[in-house]
Amino acid sequence: MKRFNLSNNKGFTLTEMIVTIVIIGILLSILVPGMLKYIEKAKDKQFMVNARSAYIAVQDNLLETFGSSNIVTFIEVIADYQSKGAAGLTASDIEGIPETGNVIMDIKAMNDIGLTGNSIDENTGEILALEYREGNKYIQYVKAKGWTNVAVSP
Repeated sequence: MKRFNLSNNKGFTLTEMIVTIVIIGILLSILVPGMLKYIEKAKDKQFMVNARSAYIAVQDNLLETFGSSNIVTFIEVIADYQSKGAAGLTASDIEGIPETGNVIMDIKAMNDIGLTGNSIDENTGEILALEYREGNKYIQYVKAKGWTNVAVSP
């Protein structure tokens, strides 16, 4: 008759396996939501970088257009930008705007702070207000307030 020695048994019992799986499941349930939030924050930071890059590209293009023309004031340059602004300036309009985004120069945020007229200062050519969009996300810049937080369109 063969005798079994408990000290020679190798492997895990079913109870040990279940406990291990439960512990891994608990750790994953804590880790995954945190990782998803981190990924979303990273995407929002990249979105903000794209928006600021677009702002700089539009401002640079505006000043370059003004400097290379014989226009005495920014009014004609502004009229051109405002006509494009209704539909939004895209990457094809101005080099430097990220491929996935567009800039809207005539925005409701101007009314929120009591700004009327153009979103570009007629005397200095400085951008007073704009909105940057990528897909369903947007961010607004208003000179008096700075950049808003990234928001999602309803």
